[in-house]
Parts: sequence; C-alpha cells; structure tokens
Amino acid sequence: MKFTTRFGTALALAALLFILAASNAAAATFTVTNTNDSGAGSLRQAVVDSNAAAGSDTIVFNSLFDTPQTITLASVITINPATGDSLTITGPGADLLTVSGNNAVRIFAVDSGDTATISGMTLTQGTTVGAGAAGSAIDNDGNLTVTSSTFSSNTAGWGGAIANGLSLTVAGCTFTDNTATSGSSTALGGGAIYSNATAATVSISNSTFTGNDEIGGSGGGGAIRNRGGTMNISNSTFTSNTAVDGGGAVDNNDVMTMDSCTISGNTVSGTLEGGGGIENLGQLTLARSVVTGNSAARHGGGIYHHSQGSDDFLEITDSTISNNTANTARNSTGNGGGIYVVTSAELTITRSTVSGNTVLLTLTPTELSHADGGGIWSDGQVVMDNCTVSGNTAELNFGGVRVPHNFSDSTITNSTIVNNIAATGGGIGRDDCNLGCESLSIGNTIIANNMASAEPDIRNRLVNPTHSSPITSLGYNLFEVTAGAYISLTPTDITGVDPNLGPLQGNGGLTFTHALQPGSPAIDKGKSTDVLTDQRGLPRPYDHPGIPNATSGDGSDIGAFEDQPPNTSPGSNVTVESPAGDVTVTFATISQGGFTTFILIDPPSSAGPPPPGYTILEEAPAYDISTTASFTPPITVCFTVSSITDEAEFARLRILHGEDGQLVDRTDLDSLDFASRTVCAQVDSLSPFVVALAPAPGLLNISTRMQVLTGDQVLIGGFIITGTDPKMVILRAIGPSLTDFGVAGALADPVLELRAVDGSVITSNDNWTDDRAAIEATGLQPTDDLESAIVATLDPGAYTAIVSGKNGTTGVGLVEAYDLDTAADSELANISTRGFVATESNVMIGGFILGSESDVVVRAIGPSLTAFGVPDALEDPTLELRDVQGALISSNDNWMDTQQDEIEATGLAPQDELEAALLETLNPGAYTAIVSGQGGGTGVGLVEVYRLP
Repeated sequence: MKFTTRFGTALALAALLFILAASNAAAATFTVTNTNDSGAGSLRQAVVDSNAAAGSDTIVFNSLFDTPQTITLASVITINPATGDSLTITGPGADLLTVSGNNAVRIFAVDSGDTATISGMTLTQGTTVGAGAAGSAIDNDGNLTVTSSTFSSNTAGWGGAIANGLSLTVAGCTFTDNTATSGSSTALGGGAIYSNATAATVSISNSTFTGNDEIGGSGGGGAIRNRGGTMNISNSTFTSNTAVDGGGAVDNNDVMTMDSCTISGNTVSGTLEGGGGIENLGQLTLARSVVTGNSAARHGGGIYHHSQGSDDFLEITDSTISNNTANTARNSTGNGGGIYVVTSAELTITRSTVSGNTVLLTLTPTELSHADGGGIWSDGQVVMDNCTVSGNTAELNFGGVRVPHNFSDSTITNSTIVNNIAATGGGIGRDDCNLGCESLSIGNTIIANNMASAEPDIRNRLVNPTHSSPITSLGYNLFEVTAGAYISLTPTDITGVDPNLGPLQGNGGLTFTHALQPGSPAIDKGKSTDVLTDQRGLPRPYDHPGIPNATSGDGSDIGAFEDQPPNTSPGSNVTVESPAGDVTVTFATISQGGFTTFILIDPPSSAGPPPPGYTILEEAPAYDISTTASFTPPITVCFTVSSITDEAEFARLRILHGEDGQLVDRTDLDSLDFASRTVCAQVDSLSPFVVALAPAPGLLNISTRMQVLTGDQVLIGGFIITGTDPKMVILRAIGPSLTDFGVAGALADPVLELRAVDGSVITSNDNWTDDRAAIEATGLQPTDDLESAIVATLDPGAYTAIVSGKNGTTGVGLVEAYDLDTAADSELANISTRGFVATESNVMIGGFILGSESDVVVRAIGPSLTAFGVPDALEDPTLELRDVQGALISSNDNWMDTQQDEIEATGLAPQDELEAALLETLNPGAYTAIVSGQGGGTGVGLVEVYRLP
C-alpha cells in the first residue's frame, strides 16, 4: 500500500502550489442595467459588446429586473459572436423580463453558424414583413437554445415566433397567439415555429403551444411546420391552434418523432388538405401520445397522412386517437374522422386506441357522399396490431375502418373493432371492387357489436366475380355478423356470437381497452402468432386451465385484450415470476390477491439517468413492475443476468429502483450469486427496475466546501489521475445553490479554471450554460446558471481546479470533481484542496465517494505549507472523518498520536507533527472530511484524500 517515492504527495503539492500569474483571455459577463433600447447598460449594447469580445460570453440582468420590466426595440438585435465563441443571455424569468418588437420589428437574429442560448424572458410583438419575413421573435441560422421563455403575439410570414435554418433546441417554453401569414406559393407556414434545411435539427421538449395560427393558407402547421430536416418533440402540449392549410397543430414534411405529447382542440379550416391535429407528408413516428378533440374541414379530423416519397410513413404506437371530427365543412369530399391516409401511403398502428371519432355527411344539392371511415380511412396500406377501434361514427360508410380496395395489401391482427356506427359497413370494409381488389387479411381479431343498416360488422361486396376478392381470414377471429360480407372463413373462426366485452376504459397500460368478461367466447380461442403481449403490454398468451383451446391455437384470447387471472394469491412469501422467467418478485405478505404485471422497459436506459458512476446494462432485463394485490413490505426483487460471464464484473451488478423520479441503488449485496447469475434488491414499493454496473473501484467524486476569498486564499483543488488511459471528468464550482441548503454567505458567481501541473490554463468557465449540451449529457449540471462546470478528458497526471469569485467577490463555495468514465484503465486516486480555514460554518469540508471497499488516507496539512511560500498557514489543523449520515467515524489532531507506523508505511506521513492524518478501510459510499484549527485557529490549510492501491 505504499506510494513509491511519495509520487502522490509531490504531484498534489505541485499541482496546488505552482500557479502561474499570467492567464489567458477569459469569457466575459455583461450586465444589463436599464430598459433602454440602446446605449450603455442596455441589452442591445451588451450584445454588441459581446459580439466584439473574445470568449464565450454571458449577459445577465441587475436587480432592476427583480420586478417586471419591458425592453422595447426599434430594430432587430443581431447575435454574431466571434468564430468559435458563443453568447448566453440569462434573463431573470419570463414573468420579469419582456422584450418587445412593438409590432414593428424582429427581436433577435442569430447569424449563420453562430451559437446562442436565451432563457428566462418573454418575447412578444415581434413583426416581420416583406422578403425574408421569417421568425419575428428569433430568426435562427445558427445553433440556438431557448429555455424557460414565453413567445406571444409575434407575427411573421412564416415561423411566427421562430424560424430555424440550422440547429434549434427548445425546452420548457410557452408559445401563445403567434401567427404565420404565409400566403405564398412556396408553402411556408408554422404559426409558432418553422424549420427548413436538409441539415436542420430541432429538439422541442416540455413546451406548450396554445392559440397559434397559420392564416395564409399555404404551408400549414398552426403551431409547427417542419418543412425540412429532423425534428423531435417530446412531453409537449398543443391546444387550440389553427391552420388554413393542413395540420392544425403540426405539419411535417420530412422526419419527425413525437413522444408523450398531447394534441387537443386544434383545427384546420381550409379544404385543400386536412389533419385537424397533425398533417404528415413525410416520416412521422407518434408514440405514447394523445390526439383528441381536433377537427378538419375536410379530411383527417385527427391526423392526415399523404406520402410524398416511397420511404415516407406514419407509425403510431401506444397512442390514443379520440373524439376528432372530419368534414366539418361538409364539403363534397371529406373522410377519416380519426385518421386519413392518402393513396400509396403507409399506416402502421400498434397498441393504440382509435375511439369516438366522427366523419360528417356531405350535404350538397347534387350528392350525399364522402363521409367514410369514422375511425380510419385509408387508400394506402394499413398494418394494425394489438389495437382497439371503438365507438367511431361515419355518417355514410365504414364506421370503424375503411381499408383500400385497389392499391395496397393490408393486415389486421390481435385487434378489437366494436361499437362503431355507419350507414353501411359499421365495423370495417372497403369500397366495391370492379377492377380487382388488393388483399385484406384479418387474424385473431374481434369484429362485433357494430351498427349499420346493412353489413353492420364487415362490408366487402361481391360485385364482379372476375375481379372481386374475398377478405382473407388468418383464423382465430370472432365475427358477430358476416351476412353480406365476401370473406373466406376458417374452421377456427367464431361467428354469430356476442364477444361479451366490458366498457371501453382503463384496464392497465397506456390506452383504453375492452376487457373480456367472464365466460367470453373469445377467451383461449385465439392464436397470437409470436406476439408476446396484448395491447396493454401484459403477457400473451395466458392459457386458462379448464378452457379448451381452439384447434392448433396457443391459448391466446381473441382481440386486443388478454384476460389475466390473479397471479398473486394471499399468503406469506408469495413469489411471482415474469413471463420471460428472468425476474421474480417475492412479497412478504399478500392480504388480498391481485395481478402482478411486468412491462418491459426498452431500452433500459429510458428508465432515467443512473446515479453518478453507474452504467445501466442495455442487455440486461428491465421492467416496470406493478401489482393490484394488497401487500405488506418488504418486497424482494431478483434478476437473472446471464449476459455477465466475468465474475469480477458480476460482483459490480446492482439493481436500481425508481423512487420519486430517481433511480436508487437498492441492491442486497449478500444476494449476489455468480453461480446462478442472480442479484436481488429489497424495496418497499414497486416501480421501474433496471440492472446496472456499479462504478469500478476508485474515487468517484471528490468535493470541498469552504470560504472563497481573494489572492492566495481562493479555493484551489488538486487531483491526480493514475493509470494508463485518459479519464473523462466533470469539474463544478458551486455557489448560489448552496443557499438552498442553508449555507449563509454563498459565493454569488463562481469562476472555475482548470490548470495543468505546470500552472498553465487548460480551460475555464464562468457559467456552465456556455456548454449546456455536454454538461446536461452527464446528468450533473448545476442548478444555478451562474455556477460553473467543465467537462474534460484528461491524460493521467496532476491537475488543479481554481475557484474564485467573479470580479473579486467572496463567499462560501464548493469545488467538485466527478469520474465520468469508470470503465477506463485509470482512476481518480487523490484529491487535495487548499484554501482559508475559518471557524464555525466556514471550516474546510471535503467530501468524497468511493465505488468499492478501499483503504484511504485522509490528511489535514497546515504548518508545512510555509516551506512552499504559502503565507498565513494553519498552525495546528484537526481532522474529522464522518459518514453520509454525519456520524463520526474517527478523528485526529496530530498524526503521530495514533496510527504512526501504519501511516508511515503508506509513504504518506505528513511532514509536520502538528498535522493530522487518518488511515481507514471504508465501504462504498459517501464520506466527509472536516478540517478546522485547534482552539479556533484560522489560516490556509490543505485537505487531501488518497485511495491506496
């Protein structure tokens, strides 16, 4: 356990004490002090000064903006920092700062290739007209990030609030009453946001779009139009937006993903295309979303899909399309109450519900027609699996689903199509075939309880024996009424009976379903053909004992719902196994039986970020586990992880449990059994569970809190990386957020420098948001924008992090280093922090986290610093070591009093007998070392933590 030639001591002291006087150019902070449009202290002048200055700058606002203020502009403010630099404008909050274009000018422009971040303000009444009339709040041709801001009452030809030509990130923003006037043959649109470039990328999250409009009738997208590029939208809400052209809320012409979004109450008033909620003319993936209460004057009350290329598609999973209305203008053509799919386009819909949608009847002097497809109208291929289509209405034909007759083959499996209403073809059907029909195949599906004056469940007429073709049964269907339907049945199909269903309601999972009632003829009479779950994500098949299966069936139920008997019975130590057999849940006591479900989390990393240093195993099982049984804790959850074949690696396996939005390590370390490849956790509740690798042995996090003064008494943290590989770390300088933990006199605006062993500056940072994307990717971003952070990959060696107060300010600060790459053949082996040790709450407090059981030397250095030219050294330091609960583990005043021989054997003995040291063997976890002066003494001190090899 000996450090040869005291390598650690020498490097640590060198890194801390050899600091060069010269420094390179640093980023600047400009402060807005008034609401003037121009001149000293104005927002405009701050941007001008930043554009002219080197470095990645920040603009902040003084105490004037602690109360609501408005800045009114006479011309646009252009953000154009020097090449490679960036500008961050940090407003006080959208409720405190309003920047207005006064209905006359654009507010901001970001030049081509430039980088800007804007947060905490309201941008309103921006206006652009004429050529280039795009983005009246912000016209972005660079790399723009906007957070925690409001965009209201802005008007432009396209992109009423924001027009994007390169890279745009929007998070936590509100867009209200913005307008795109469009009116151009170039088809622009986008009431709130417009994006168009082959290389354009847009990310929108946790944002709200309400009352935005596209009024020109050329382009569409009441809230958003993605004309070109890739756009990802998540956890966002679109309400009461309108368009004249397609897409009352969203219009997509290229590649788009929408995940966990709500699209409700939006409208398309024009009759050229449709899509009251969404118009898609490209590649759209809609997942875990709700499209409800939207309306279109013509086609597609909820969604309109028109393929422009052979690779375009519409994929819907785990979503609800409900209560939308098409053909509200009662035009001569209007179909698809929920979804409308144009010729040759493709619709794939899985584990979703289409319910309560309506298409209205056309009323003209010459015809009563075109009110088809209450739920879905498609002239392109439909692939439907594990879906419910219920309670839709077509005032003419095909209440549930209208599939194509001439253009594309379609397949419907494991679905339930019930309670739909039409004049003919209440459930499903296709138009009459005179020149030949493409195939429609249906398997393991319920079509029943639909209403129509003719062909209530299925309409497929034999009108031309030469060209008409029957619907092909794949077997194991339940068709209540087949009269008038040209269909080829199989011996495993059931006809002429009621399926005995419950109401459409929440029965588990993300979407509503119809449960099979006891005695339903659909139970165990199906064959799911390798589909392992029902619409809710529950196991399929479940083969009821005592109920005979259909011939060659697998015991699945027919339809989208698989009946699940209670699998968790009353008793003690009740164990339930996942369908895949890779997880068991053991309840201490079950007082009332119920059903325990295992919903696969795919990918496992989608469960959330792991604790620092942990790595979620994508190849291991991961489940969201729930139960309807009444139980008494604890619960033991055991995973079998056969993919780990190395015993040392297996010893690092941990089970993480979701608690209050965080993944927490709840592993029972005694349960690790390499022979059976099992690892267990003990918890009090059920929720997401994932398997992760714990950090490799080493110091995972090191931090020190103390009073940050000036000159030689700033906070100086040194650390050593040992090994052979470069190590990725994040360094943080924390100040303002310490106030949230009751720390008085916190450093208001910390500045962080990273220096090499020779004192040269490697990099520096004032405000962490200058490098937001890289820092947020670590999950360790500071909570205050004025705090600092650096992500760096460093070669083995010694380094120094220096924390000072901006412009010479002082206060209590915290310096931290985290290991981001525990798999590398290198580790954080030592941390040393030098600074002024005061009294009471301003003593020196050093924290560290161990990833494994480790032998650790902790030292408190004072008198020997004088030999290195450090003035006012702490004369007699004392040292305490405490655990994460604050309990005292051990303490020392003078290192020779105890453990002298052991400490000398490590090669880390202090040079002065008044200095303190401790040698401890510590379990994985968090620890705190506290350095103070004997008898209340003060001075410059050094705390060090060494993990011994």
